[in-house]
Amino acid sequence: MEWQYRVYDDNAPLWSYEIFIYSGDKLESFFEEANRLLRDQPAELAHWGYIIKVAEIDPDHLVLWFGIIYNGSPEIANTYVKPFHDIGPLSVQTGQGLLHDLAVVTSQDADGPGCAYGMTSLRYPIGLESYNVTAVRQVYNEIDSTFRKVPDSWFIFLA
Repeated sequence: MEWQYRVYDDNAPLWSYEIFIYSGDKLESFFEEANRLLRDQPAELAHWGYIIKVAEIDPDHLVLWFGIIYNGSPEIANTYVKPFHDIGPLSVQTGQGLLHDLAVVTSQDADGPGCAYGMTSLRYPIGLESYNVTAVRQVYNEIDSTFRKVPDSWFIFLA
C-alpha cells in the first residue's frame, strides 16, 4: 500500500465553526440539506454529525448534533451554514478559533465523549458521497427505541 500526502502552509489560521443541535423531527430536512452541501463542498470546509442522547436537551429522544468547520472567515462560512439555520435548530454555537481550539468545541478533547475515561466513541472515515436519508431515519428510530427500552444504554451514531 502506498500513501501520498501534501503539507500546505497555514494561510488562514482562524477556523470558523458552527455547532447545531436539532430535534429528531428535523432529521429528513437536515440530511437532505447535508446532501446538498456534499455536492459542492469546498476543501476548506468539513462537516459531520452525531445522533446522540443528551437528556438536558431532550429527556425522551435522541438529538442530532452537527458541526461545520470552515478554514476561513465567518462571512464566507455563512454562505454554507445559512441553510442549516433555516431548518430550525434547537441551538447553535458559533465562533472562531485556531485549529487546536476545535478539539474542545467539537467534544474531541481529553474530556469529550470520544476520549474521556469510561466513554467510547468509535469513528470511521467513510467518505460518503451522499446520505441515505431513509436508512438514517431507520437507524435513528432503532437507537431511539433502544434508549426507551434500556434507559442506561449509551450510543453515538456518527453520520
